Amino acid sequence: MGERTRERVLDAAKESVAIAVVGDGIVAAAFGGRHAMLWTFGPGPWRRFTRFFAERDWTIRSVAIAQTVLGMWWIWRITRRAPR
Repeated sequence: MGERTRERVLDAAKESVAIAVVGDGIVAAAFGGRHAMLWTFGPGPWRRFTRFFAERDWTIRSVAIAQTVLGMWWIWRITRRAPR
């Protein structure tokens, strides 16, 4: 695989992750604490962390909006290098 092909594959993988970040941010902004409750499982520290957000609906919505914006910025950075 050539260097250019490798870069394009890596950029496509990064963009896929960024799209997931944006999607999760949109869902969390729309559904707030109910979305966070889906992630309340596993070890105690993780459950406490997720419950913190689940109990503070506007906190998770604010973080989700920031996450969405950051994901969009990341996609913009990746796609501006793409060949036209």
